[in-house]
Amino acid sequence: MDRKKLFNYVLIGLIILVFVATAVIVTVVIVARPELKIAVISDIHYLDDDQYDLNSKAFIDYNNTAQKMLDISPAIFRSVTDNIIDMNVDVVLVSGDLTEDGSEISHLSVAENLKRIEDSGKKVFVINGNHDVDISSNSYKGDAPTSIQNVSSERFAEIYNDFGYGEAISRCSENLSYSADIGENYRLIALDPSTYTSSNGKEYASMGSFSEGTLLWIKEQCEKAAADNKKIIGMTHIPLLDHMLPIDSSAFKVENSAKIADDFLDWGFEYFFVGHLHQQNVSSYEREDGKTLYEIQTGSLVSYPIPIREVKLYPSSVSIKSNNVKSLNKSYAKDDLSKDILNSFNNIQKYAKSYVKTDIENMLLTILDNGYNYRGILSSVLSDIGINETFNDKEKFEQVISILKTALVDFMNMPLYDESNSLENLCDSYGINLPSIKYDTVMDFACDILAGTFAGDENIEVGSKKAEVLKYCIYAFVYKLQEHQVFSKLNALYDFVPNIDFSTTMEKLFKYGELEVVQSNIINEVIALIPQLKDVYISPSGGLNVLRPLLSGFSDIEILGIKILGFINYEKNSIMVGDLLDQGVFPILLRDVLNDREPSDNSFSFKVEKLDK
Repeated sequence: MDRKKLFNYVLIGLIILVFVATAVIVTVVIVARPELKIAVISDIHYLDDDQYDLNSKAFIDYNNTAQKMLDISPAIFRSVTDNIIDMNVDVVLVSGDLTEDGSEISHLSVAENLKRIEDSGKKVFVINGNHDVDISSNSYKGDAPTSIQNVSSERFAEIYNDFGYGEAISRCSENLSYSADIGENYRLIALDPSTYTSSNGKEYASMGSFSEGTLLWIKEQCEKAAADNKKIIGMTHIPLLDHMLPIDSSAFKVENSAKIADDFLDWGFEYFFVGHLHQQNVSSYEREDGKTLYEIQTGSLVSYPIPIREVKLYPSSVSIKSNNVKSLNKSYAKDDLSKDILNSFNNIQKYAKSYVKTDIENMLLTILDNGYNYRGILSSVLSDIGINETFNDKEKFEQVISILKTALVDFMNMPLYDESNSLENLCDSYGINLPSIKYDTVMDFACDILAGTFAGDENIEVGSKKAEVLKYCIYAFVYKLQEHQVFSKLNALYDFVPNIDFSTTMEKLFKYGELEVVQSNIINEVIALIPQLKDVYISPSGGLNVLRPLLSGFSDIEILGIKILGFINYEKNSIMVGDLLDQGVFPILLRDVLNDREPSDNSFSFKVEKLDK
């Protein structure tokens, strides 16, 4: 072989070698291995098989208002346990509400299943939720619930000793917060925003606020993590950030959350795993200095869509995707579970979504059927505006419930299309062409919206067909109130109820989004409710301009960030309901509830600060 050919072969070989080496390097960069792989679940709400009988009155009554698939909660969690065992993860995080009511029997069963996960070679770390140290632990086997043994905070830590508390580097002396290493580079700081009280020999948690002592402990743990060169993973049950409408309530997030979020950013937190609201939702808080706190909320295992989050931690980023459980193991079902439900285990997603509708219907009807029990709440609300009514006449009050129930059920079952009593037909009568969407009834549409918030796949956009149909559903509710003469019937029972007649303004409502309130006498009926304004009367000739000087002093009043009074048209004597919905309510709903805005609620990634080793 001559030198020229040899040189060419060598050159070609070098080129191939460089190409292969480059490809290998690029491939290594692209498929870089995560430092830690985590599965996250939340809100198991486990109710042990031995705690309830499916056909008992006590369980049926409780389950109808629980908004959870409690009847199959053991089968769900045992099947989820199997799924996690098969997952390629190192660690499992459980962000609270392990049980439905804090009973010891349920906690022990949860721990037994978590042990199965750990026996497969994975580590499990839990934190408690508001249902876990609970005074209301009951057995549901007869006509009424009976109290059974709950767990104290100390007993909770004992039961879950192998799942965080036994591995803790530090425990907060005031509650169940702890810190623990969960990998070479990571430290979990699991937070319990609770204070504990005892009543009748049972301890229970009041969850929703961090004490000064707890905040000091958290800061110390963050400083220790930094000194030990560990990146922080945060976990707690109740969120810090808004995940629904911008309502500042301890029912939805911890108290003083804005200040705490700022402190946590300063102390080194970059993300939290939370639960509580049973939604797949991600919120972020970006500060002016560029620091961002992400809060990843994971939905409940006993609610649609039965989600498991899969998290991969890289040196400078976090990647998250969500998997929904597709089927359940039938061998885990209670013996007396119906065949229909048992057969649904093969496609549990379909069943779970349909359960949303059934559950909401059951909840609404159960609340209405037990309406007399809620009369104290109504009395309290009315007393705030000067109306003193105790509703002691049960038969009379039950007539009120019957009137409301009839109208509500008719509205819920209202067909959207085709039939003579459909929303489409109603809109046609006012010259409105209703956009076509694929739902049968108002209830189907409403429950699909709700299911979307659970699943984190909300898909209603401003100006979309769904948004337009939603607006006409709201108008149709007003129509049903009028069709069933709800106000005149209630007025006949209780004279403080305004006898509102919507019939004269219905056409304007559908055609132009105007709720005319003077000619229809709606405004005078409402004013008559307020003792301080009992002598005020708005005549058609004077119109709403009579109220303009009075209302101008309240121009800054906002509800959910909407300046409500800005939607009064004084010349037309109307409340511009259509504009209020299109320009005020819907943009907020679509931004915060009905649309999966960035960051996406299910699969997304974000950058974090690199850990200097």
